Amino acid sequence: MELIQMYSMSNNGLYIFTKNNKNVYSLNRIESIRHNCSPIILFEKLPCLSTNISFGNKDEFEYNFLNSTNKEPTVSYLHWHSLPVLCLSFSTDGSYLLSGGHECVLVKWLFRKSEPTFRPRLGAPIIYVTSSNNQTFYACTHSDNTLHLIGSNLSIQRTIGGINHMFLPQQASLPAGIHAFNCQQALVMNSGKPDYLQFTSSDNGKLLYNLDIVGENYVSPNEIAEQCISTDIKRLAIDPSDLFLIFIKK
Repeated sequence: MELIQMYSMSNNGLYIFTKNNKNVYSLNRIESIRHNCSPIILFEKLPCLSTNISFGNKDEFEYNFLNSTNKEPTVSYLHWHSLPVLCLSFSTDGSYLLSGGHECVLVKWLFRKSEPTFRPRLGAPIIYVTSSNNQTFYACTHSDNTLHLIGSNLSIQRTIGGINHMFLPQQASLPAGIHAFNCQQALVMNSGKPDYLQFTSSDNGKLLYNLDIVGENYVSPNEIAEQCISTDIKRLAIDPSDLFLIFIKK
């Protein structure tokens, strides 16, 4: 077995995330490392990586994870995502759970409530999410090299981005090329976001802004292997006076 990750819980022993030679993941528990206890398999054939599992931060499992009588795990299921979940994170006190994935939607699950709340249209698949210790801010990173700081009311407080990565198959290159925009000392090229152009500083390489050309939102596919086709910018020209921009879309 390949050891992927370990979680130490002061009141509940050691939890080990492993993978066998058939790439099957499992979660095991060692009740005590001082008494040479053998691992107990809690979950077998987990269809996810260790980054898709989250625990409470109080050195104990939230939601009565282990039954006090037989020490067996108590399992509940939450469903909203239509595509594989890429990241999970508990709040510090375990009162809510954050999840995200290819839908580009941050989902907030409240304890003992089946109906979640949402922050949609974040622009790109969410690959990591975490919560501040005082639970007033969340931070999530995306596949287009963007980081969003989000308030507890799920409003975007700040966006930090660099040159956007290309996450759509038809944007594996820069079909519109790279152009100079001299009045802002910027380089203009295709963006990782569909139908956008990104303006990047030629001095320090930082992203200045994204310009929405077509006005279409990124739509997540029904299947990962079948990406939705969106309008793309194929040709671009900026006149020498930097007053006009012309493009061809497809």
